[in-house]
Amino acid sequence: MNSSLLEKYLYRQDAEELGVIDEVNYSQDDKGKREVYAKGNFAEVLLAQRVIAKRTVLSDTLENAMRSLVSANAISPPLADRKIANLALGSPAGVSSAFSMQITGENLSDALYKIGNAYGISHRLRFNYQTNQLAFEVWQGKDRRDSQNVNSWAIFSNDFYNIRNVTYNRCDSDYKNYAYVAGEGEGTARVVVEVDMRSGKEERRELYVDARDLRSEDESGRKNSRCEVQRNANQPWEKQACGICKSPKRHFRNRPPCQSRIQKRL
Repeated sequence: MNSSLLEKYLYRQDAEELGVIDEVNYSQDDKGKREVYAKGNFAEVLLAQRVIAKRTVLSDTLENAMRSLVSANAISPPLADRKIANLALGSPAGVSSAFSMQITGENLSDALYKIGNAYGISHRLRFNYQTNQLAFEVWQGKDRRDSQNVNSWAIFSNDFYNIRNVTYNRCDSDYKNYAYVAGEGEGTARVVVEVDMRSGKEERRELYVDARDLRSEDESGRKNSRCEVQRNANQPWEKQACGICKSPKRHFRNRPPCQSRIQKRL
């Protein structure tokens, strides 16, 4: 990386991850024992240093949408000072799901994770120490459940001696099961979709979702169906849940950094 910033980065020649050191600590006790340790994150944290400052309308494949966000805000921005040094687009992964969304004012990293989490994919910055380059790539994990026969299974069990420590924790303090998703419009004309995820006589716990960037028409003027609007309203969450499509129900739970995602209730 930039020679003036070499002290910030850590890498291994046999790995494709790059570490970014953002905290260094030094201590000395009364016996003269000294200790120095550093903390940081992988290179993906560099994308958190950029925001999507201008209104951006995405209507493409999911992967192309994510790549265009990075290109416009960190690789080839109109203002050269916003460019992240040594960053380029890597090889496409071939994720071809259709995607449309409007984004303004979000942190670039948060937006990428939010989009990816809704579709079960993620992204990485692959580091090549020989060329001193970072490549932005979208990637999708493999299904290794025992209910499929395409990929080898990943089974963890005490019988296989591949579990070292087990910790279980459950907290329902932020659990939500009823959402008011407020879309386009102003005042009494604003479109609000209610999503009820309660089961049986479960106590109602409400959540308000500001989704004003959703539109009933796409850029070409085609009207989105009620099903599409509701499905798009769920994009910031981990799993889609459309009452019109009759897809499997999910439950709301606040989890940072995304303020409202959906996950299965334990």
